[in-house]
Amino acid sequence: MPSEPRNDESLPGPSVAAFSAAMRAVREERGISIADAAAATRGVSATRLAAVEDGRREPDFVLIMRLARTLGVKSSEFVHRGEVLDPAMPLADDVILAALGRAELHKGDDKPGVLYLTLVEHLGLRKGAVTSRRLRPRLRELVAAGVVEEFRRRGYDLLALTREGKRRLRDAEPVSLPESPQHRRWREGRTAGTERIGGFRDELRSALDGAAALLADESAPSDAWYALAGRVEKACRRVGSATHCLREWPEPDDAKPEVASGEHGSRRNYRLWD
Repeated sequence: MPSEPRNDESLPGPSVAAFSAAMRAVREERGISIADAAAATRGVSATRLAAVEDGRREPDFVLIMRLARTLGVKSSEFVHRGEVLDPAMPLADDVILAALGRAELHKGDDKPGVLYLTLVEHLGLRKGAVTSRRLRPRLRELVAAGVVEEFRRRGYDLLALTREGKRRLRDAEPVSLPESPQHRRWREGRTAGTERIGGFRDELRSALDGAAALLADESAPSDAWYALAGRVEKACRRVGSATHCLREWPEPDDAKPEVASGEHGSRRNYRLWD
């Protein structure tokens, strides 16, 4: 039975705020909205679940167990995630090693080492002074223990698992990590495609209507045609990119790095839509 979230500094386990943030993170990673999660969880309303995730209400044991079943995880997953997210709790060595190992795997080349901020991403932590004060002392201890090494390459400070660190990671019990950056990009791309493809199609229809109007007007100046060309190209690229994100981008397998061709890589850059 999982321990309950901490509401007193003398009790073990993550704080209520970290526990609630962990519940939200697990739900979002599965692409499930608050409304859908609540509808699939007996006795839980969307309003109540939103209040719990925002930290305005404490989760009770029944809600925790039922939501875990809805999301397809063990209830202890919320505790483990909460412990990583809680700045008052130390980060476990095996969690750091697992995150560093995954970060090295996902970069997709044979050269050892990743940036510190890449490790932070794989731990699911926010960049900033709070994380630095919490993580960097643990990294120094792991370096002193011979399981992590720090080195410079081409002016960048990098972190990598040593041979002993890799052995320890292989021998350790499996560790539950936050959603990987490559999976988060895929999920966010699908969400963005779902939300915006309708609007992009409308923009393309409008641009094509403008083309039809210009074709019917033999006196239309060249400037009008060149202006329209930009509109049509932009609208087509947006529809094409949203279509790729929504229907053609396969879900990444975290057991290997996601490798996209240059063409597919550009189609997946949903952040360039605006």
